[in-house]
Amino acid sequence: MKKNIAAAISFIFNKFVKNCQRSFDLGRHGCVDEMMINFRRCYKFKKYMPNKPDKYGIKLLSLTDATTSYSNGYIYTAKDSDSTPLLEEEKKLQKPTQAVVRLCKLLQNNSHRIIIADN
Repeated sequence: MKKNIAAAISFIFNKFVKNCQRSFDLGRHGCVDEMMINFRRCYKFKKYMPNKPDKYGIKLLSLTDATTSYSNGYIYTAKDSDSTPLLEEEKKLQKPTQAVVRLCKLLQNNSHRIIIADN
């Protein structure tokens, strides 16, 4: 089992996600995207993304709905950082596609949803 290098903040972030999921339902339209939280202190999982306004920080991958405030996500610390076990057919997908599949697993049996993701 991998050590969670973001344990100090992932505990609070995961509680936030669980509360969002308990309080809200995803509407008809959802969006999967990455976001950067500006944070320049020294820590092991700092990410650099030159195409973002905040170039250094904590990278989040999330599924959100602006209408209902639903959220599902995880803090990206490294490859396979959400600690979700992958199925054999998911391992064959590219890493960004794996992230979308992981975030949308809760919606797997629900129909009539439109999920938007960038490239």
